[in-house]
Amino acid sequence: MSIYTRSYNDSTDREQVMSVFEEGILAGAPKSLLQVPPLFIDAFGGFKIIIFGVILYAILIGSLFHFVHIDSLRFASFSAFTIISGTFLYFVKVSLDALLAAYIKRSKETDLKNIDEHYLKSPSTHFWVAVDSETDQIVGMVAADIKKDEPKIAELRRLSCRSDYRGIGVAKLLLDTLEHFCNEMGYEKVYLVTISLNKPAVRFYEKNGFNRIKDSNYTQIPLYIPVSFPTFEKTIHKKMQ
Repeated sequence: MSIYTRSYNDSTDREQVMSVFEEGILAGAPKSLLQVPPLFIDAFGGFKIIIFGVILYAILIGSLFHFVHIDSLRFASFSAFTIISGTFLYFVKVSLDALLAAYIKRSKETDLKNIDEHYLKSPSTHFWVAVDSETDQIVGMVAADIKKDEPKIAELRRLSCRSDYRGIGVAKLLLDTLEHFCNEMGYEKVYLVTISLNKPAVRFYEKNGFNRIKDSNYTQIPLYIPVSFPTFEKTIHKKMQ
């Protein structure tokens, strides 16, 4: 298998790029209710979650004490706790799915609506795709943008790979392509914002020299949704003159 990168071509690449983008965004979504609790542990810490669970369970027991016979209290409280917890986890999963769907929709209405105009019109920005030379299929993508009000800092955007091509160096090839471009263009740093749901992406950036400088929570996202948005930054090593 041979993978190479090239510039985006709207006449041939758009449909595949949109598919790769959506697949990459949805990869971090929990597939079942059992995958939701670990998100709370990551977001709030395991100890806080245990304390919250104990308090909730105590409140349920206290509430049921006046209505349920003492012999049935344990079963009733456990049943109520299970039902409430399951309903809450389902609600969180549905909310996460809606959050990611809204992000995909918004992205397609902004920079991805016209990739040529947004990324290929200026020499300071660019958009690449990774291609499998054997099948001529697009298997990954990445873009370099300019950070707002920071002309010496590039923003890494839209890095994504097809699921069946992960773990074989496609993302690293795309990152190397982007960093080489940033070096040539004289950028001093590369920064990016990702979502905590995408743990493989977080590990990838940390492994490849990016420093996690902060985690943000946006006000429009309810507190019960256990996600944050880590910001990463990496200094570009200048080429030898």
